[in-house]
Amino acid sequence: MFVRVAVPGPFLTPLDYKVSYTGKQIVPVVGGRVSIYLRGRKLVGVVMATSQTSEVNEHKIQPIQSVIDVKPIFSELDLELLKWAAYYYHEPIGNVVHTAMPKRLREGLPATMEQVTNWQATDLAREQKDTIRSNAVLQNLLMEFLLKHSHPVTEAALTARVSGWRPVMKRFVEKGWALPVKKPCLHERATENGTIPSDQKHPLNEQQQKAVDAVMAAEGFEAFLLQGVTGSGKTETYLGMIEAVLAKGQQALVLVPEIGLTPQTVARFEAYLQQPVAVMHSALSDKERHCAWYMMQSGQVKVLLGTRSAVFTPFQNLGLCILDEEHDLSFKQQDNFRYSARDCLVRRAQLAKVPVVLGSATPSLETLHNAFSRRYRYLQLTQRAGGASMPSISLLDIRGDHQLEQQAGISTKLKDLMQQHLQADGQVLLFLNRRGFAPVQICHDCGWQAVCQSCDANMTYHHQYRELKCHHCGHSQQAPQNCPACGSANLMHQGQGTEKLEAMVNHWFPDYPALRVDRDTTKTRSQIERVTAQARSGEAKILIGTQMLAKGHHFPQVTLVAMIGLDQGLFSCDFRAAERMAQLIVQVAGRAGRADKSGEVVIQTCQPQHPLLNTLVDQGYEAFARQALTERQLAMLPPDSFQIMLRAESNDPQSSWTFLQDIQQALSATVYDYDSETELAAFGPVAAPMLRKQGRYRYQLLLQARQRSALHQWLGNLESHIYAHSLVNLVRWSIDVDPQDMS
Repeated sequence: MFVRVAVPGPFLTPLDYKVSYTGKQIVPVVGGRVSIYLRGRKLVGVVMATSQTSEVNEHKIQPIQSVIDVKPIFSELDLELLKWAAYYYHEPIGNVVHTAMPKRLREGLPATMEQVTNWQATDLAREQKDTIRSNAVLQNLLMEFLLKHSHPVTEAALTARVSGWRPVMKRFVEKGWALPVKKPCLHERATENGTIPSDQKHPLNEQQQKAVDAVMAAEGFEAFLLQGVTGSGKTETYLGMIEAVLAKGQQALVLVPEIGLTPQTVARFEAYLQQPVAVMHSALSDKERHCAWYMMQSGQVKVLLGTRSAVFTPFQNLGLCILDEEHDLSFKQQDNFRYSARDCLVRRAQLAKVPVVLGSATPSLETLHNAFSRRYRYLQLTQRAGGASMPSISLLDIRGDHQLEQQAGISTKLKDLMQQHLQADGQVLLFLNRRGFAPVQICHDCGWQAVCQSCDANMTYHHQYRELKCHHCGHSQQAPQNCPACGSANLMHQGQGTEKLEAMVNHWFPDYPALRVDRDTTKTRSQIERVTAQARSGEAKILIGTQMLAKGHHFPQVTLVAMIGLDQGLFSCDFRAAERMAQLIVQVAGRAGRADKSGEVVIQTCQPQHPLLNTLVDQGYEAFARQALTERQLAMLPPDSFQIMLRAESNDPQSSWTFLQDIQQALSATVYDYDSETELAAFGPVAAPMLRKQGRYRYQLLLQARQRSALHQWLGNLESHIYAHSLVNLVRWSIDVDPQDMS
């Protein structure tokens, strides 16, 4: 018997291994893992197929070392999705399969998760608690914590509250004061009485209910675009759909763009649905990700809320797929296996014959194109939930304001407007999509600038730690006190970042607490939860942050949103820049006026007559999108055509360029084999917009065609040639299908 095993590495197809039956050999199963040797290394692979014959000489085929799974961990549908992803994204199947597995499964650990031990105080503990000596601090602390909870508490909760609790707990168990209780690996987020807090369910309005009914009426696969204005209650609509799916005994998969959205979303989902929700994202531990994976694969939990990688999680009975903020760039993997979670989710729903809902206030032009052409069913929520009104939006002309640099980019008019809203007990949100204190440190005497030694970019000055950071490669160093070139102490910090904005706001409004929300202040899960809770409660009167503030958060106290430094996004070498800018403006503006207080949005700009800004302000996002789609069609750009980007980088500038040039010449030699209507074209190779990054020189080759299938076939015919190229091991290269970032 032979098995075809998906193994990580540059292998376009699974590798053949043989099964030698000796003694009580366990038979490998399709969709299960096996242990194999490859080039002297022991690896874990997944069986994709079995056969009685092999095209490879049997004497050259190695035997598998052991069978890890007696039952498949991937169903036939799961494997079909993984095969499709490997084909569509031109990625080795083994790399795709390994992406779909948590790290512990890639290491060969059992797929099942044993129950974990929780701890609960006994009645005897309540009777004898006063016998503990007053100076036994740790014992008293642990006893108090156990007695505070009527339900078993987790080891994680104990570790967070009582340091060094394990020896004391052992003594408590011996005395009969504590009892170990086995619980599933998924810890229910419960209150002191052991139940999930309930949520008052607000009845859906007419538009929301119509959307739920439409999705639930779908028979088999159907794709829906749910476009709702910010604050229209898309989450309540999702919950209505999920509730109906759970009533049928099925499971639901919900993808969100950011880790920062998951704490508040999980709490809301559990309170509404009154059952635990599994979570999967990169900030979890390996054991937590494995637990969520197993709970869904075994069917013990019905709802999975996750970020991009959760799209490949196996389900026992999937009934609905939802993608929130479908336009968000974070759904596209930007390195290694460069898949789009949005497109994979649509394909997954198609294979599983279940509906998929793509939701956004600012859908991508590709998704809107599918909706306008009726490939997707178009659902709209045009009113804010709870009677809240849409905020007013205006452009604030800052031309001629000579105080901008001294005022961290805040115009005098905006400062006065902030004062008005704060005095009226409103909350102000200042949006600046640049963290740090200043993007440029420069010597006023000789013109020296702090430039990254590994990238073609300036280093950002961070005042909090007095250091310079490159936001492209991550390099950091202590900021100099004097100019390294001429010794002058006259160093200036030009431009604005969120740190400088925070310092200026604290100087102007010392009586109003300010809160900065960016990657520097939200590095851990607890920081994310704490910061978002402060912002949502209104405890902080002035919110300052990057695009982390723009994605799905509900801040009911915000009455003024001001956007600073947006003009740089109006001019870019990326044809998607205008689309991204429009989405960002609408999303940030949507944080204002979400409750009973009316909202106001101002956009500071030196381009008050720019057509993009005027179309958005006067006519809204849909008008902009239709105009942009017409322009894309005239220029034959996606979604009117399809693209694949080949990237290469190397330590020397010649190798990566030569590598792509050889591929371009090979492609050009075959282009005449295709029908002229396909309009195959190769642009480049050319230098990337930032030529040198992390010390490596980067070049790009863009392939484009009017027909998707012809484009994939054109590149697919050369894949073996690419892997056999003489420079393939001297350059880092990648294939990016449907690229979303041209940098």
